[in-house]
Amino acid sequence: MKKIILFSFFVSLFFGKSFAQNYAKSEPNWINYQQRNINYPKANYLVSFISEELNSNETLDEASDRINNELRSQLAEGIQVEIKTVTKLDVVIENTEVYNLINKSNVSVSEIKISGLKEEAYFDKKKKMYYTIAYAEKKAVLETYTKSIDLKLLEIDSNLEKAKKYSQENDKKNALKSYFANLPIFREAEKDLTIVTALDGDYIQLASKINAKKTENEQQTAQLIKSESNTINDVAFFMATSLSFQLDDKTQPIEIENFTFANTHAASEFSRLFKKIFSLKLSGLGYNVVSDSKAAKIKITGTYWESDLMLDIICSAENKQTTSIVGSSENSLKKTYLEQNNIAYKAQNIKNVISLQDSLENQTEQSEGIAINFMTNKGKNNLIFEQGDTLKLYMKANKACFVRFIYYLADGSKVLLLDNYRINAEDVGKLIKIEPEFECTPPFGTEILQLNAQTTPFYNLDTKKIDGYLVIQSNIAEIMSNLSGFKPVNNEDGKAQKSLVITTLPKD
Repeated sequence: MKKIILFSFFVSLFFGKSFAQNYAKSEPNWINYQQRNINYPKANYLVSFISEELNSNETLDEASDRINNELRSQLAEGIQVEIKTVTKLDVVIENTEVYNLINKSNVSVSEIKISGLKEEAYFDKKKKMYYTIAYAEKKAVLETYTKSIDLKLLEIDSNLEKAKKYSQENDKKNALKSYFANLPIFREAEKDLTIVTALDGDYIQLASKINAKKTENEQQTAQLIKSESNTINDVAFFMATSLSFQLDDKTQPIEIENFTFANTHAASEFSRLFKKIFSLKLSGLGYNVVSDSKAAKIKITGTYWESDLMLDIICSAENKQTTSIVGSSENSLKKTYLEQNNIAYKAQNIKNVISLQDSLENQTEQSEGIAINFMTNKGKNNLIFEQGDTLKLYMKANKACFVRFIYYLADGSKVLLLDNYRINAEDVGKLIKIEPEFECTPPFGTEILQLNAQTTPFYNLDTKKIDGYLVIQSNIAEIMSNLSGFKPVNNEDGKAQKSLVITTLPKD
């Protein structure tokens, strides 16, 4: 099935003005759907468009700031979906190193920005509607990020030369510092690689160059550090020590998110245990590790991947304000250690989860007329809920719409939490609490929350009431039929889908 991939862009960091402070005086022709496609054909341009009616609870500037966040989220999702498509190509799959790097860089990067964007906005005072568009020529963007990777590779080479010089002088500390200084540069190069891959540039050659330099950097580091990573404690200590060479300011509050398995966004018992030990190791080195996300200035995220007999663990430390990567580390742990200690690193139902994610992704076509977001009381990334925890859900939409909320439980059940719930004009942009609340109980595993929204009502699903909940009897294809085959006619039409992955575990 052909998918409509929508690229959206976070532009405020590049232009320094909100949309509301820089809108056109007369109605531009790009407001019209057909004219917009003529002006900025998808074959040559990356383009994002959102229109909204201004409600009485927001100023124009406040609404503009909210749109920036929506565009930023949509961009990352659009890039990730496109890369998943690319990594299914035979030419990539046959090259294991390239395949792994593209996959890992895509998942490990939480914020994606596009430079070289142009933006326009228009506010219709009579209709109280505002319209925003961001666009960039694909060829120019591709050239920018290809050159950016080449420059980062030169910087990496410079650090390698410094490190070799220090090693020859028996200055182990500065040699290690130079090698470790390359790690965040690799992560930034991989961020650039995600853009090049999504735009179908020469990502195979660039990924091969990055891999070659990473291998050299790792081999030289290993000669200076004889790391025996036999336990979780060993791995956590090595990765914390590596970061200590990169993060100079120990007073900045640091939050650590649960590390997740491959590209599933699913956590595990290993995730919970590693976060606890890793936090202790960083704290032991004098860093200010906090649990309050709002107070944190640095965010550490991570993923782990299966490779033969090992579990490869990757983390990035990101400045939350600038989204730049300021530190990174990698290490590996034998899977036999985890098996011997009964530490699960993936859910028993993980194959079903991956299949479900693919189904939801492949059967969804999104229009540019609507944007939705939702979260839990623990946020929306790398989520773990333990037995007895209460799950609360919240959502917001950028325009009036109908909402359907489905919860795919670990045992395979599909619960209809909310159906044809109306988001009225006065609720646009507000964070709305969804009822009911859930208590985390067995069976445990990885679960998915799916939010669908559209500007017309949904058809009814076949359901059966069990233990007070509406359990869906329809299969995935039937559930998704309301979103399939949609072709937007104008910017007032809209259908959208979002999903969150939740891991439920017994009490620690």
